Amino acid sequence: MEKEKVIEELIELDRFFEKKFREEGPSAWTSPYGKDATVVTYKNHPNITGIEDIKKFSNEYIHAVTFNDTYDMIVETLSADVSEDFTLGYTTGNLIWKNKINGKIINSLGKYVLVWKKYDGKWKVRLNFTK
Repeated sequence: MEKEKVIEELIELDRFFEKKFREEGPSAWTSPYGKDATVVTYKNHPNITGIEDIKKFSNEYIHAVTFNDTYDMIVETLSADVSEDFTLGYTTGNLIWKNKINGKIINSLGKYVLVWKKYDGKWKVRLNFTK
């Protein structure tokens, strides 16, 4: 029973993260990350590790490029699990982004995996892989 409760907690955190981002904008994007988190990037870009570099990425990319008055993100959590010692877990799901780029509204579909780790009794994102 305990495992199911923790899995549900991770799913709720996933949904809370989406809600917070939608309500507060890009400044909330880094809120669930742990201090040693890694964001897996795309193509030939190096991964981003450490909360300070993730915040810098957020300021440069999320604020400047991604977020505008049209931007929206919908998260659909599909699965979650947790380790037997309740220190690591993951959530996976689908993403739908809506944005205005060069005057055109663009809808993009994606997938994500978030690896969650317990830091001082609180779940934080340790790894973000979004495609």
